[in-house]
Amino acid sequence: KNFPHLASCALIAGPFNGVMYLGDIPNVNRLTESGRPSMMTPHYSYMLRHRRDFSPSIRVLNIYGNVLDTTNSDRFISVVSAKSIRYILAPDAVYYQEVEVLGDNAEHSQMHDEPFVIGILNRFLGLDKIKKEL
Repeated sequence: KNFPHLASCALIAGPFNGVMYLGDIPNVNRLTESGRPSMMTPHYSYMLRHRRDFSPSIRVLNIYGNVLDTTNSDRFISVVSAKSIRYILAPDAVYYQEVEVLGDNAEHSQMHDEPFVIGILNRFLGLDKIKKEL
């Protein structure tokens, strides 16, 4: 109770349930209708068992990429892996939003420099308001 609690969490291209070429084979894993992954890595299972450790008043923004090739990925993280965090966090979060970035700008290592992504982050974190005040 005496420790600070995370109020907002912005996730970019998160490898929550596997990394391609390290066991997460493209287009094999699926999300069920409830959003639960049909296959779970040990790390994901751990997060699922400890999901109550996250602040219940958290605001979450999950940004992930899809380069629109046959892998349904950002070339390193599958869309299913990136979206799987919804099943863990969304039920208890005050706010949960996902944003899919499409095309060449959605490549994993370029996402943090993408102006579209930076703009979304600034709005989510309220940094655009601070910038206007300065």
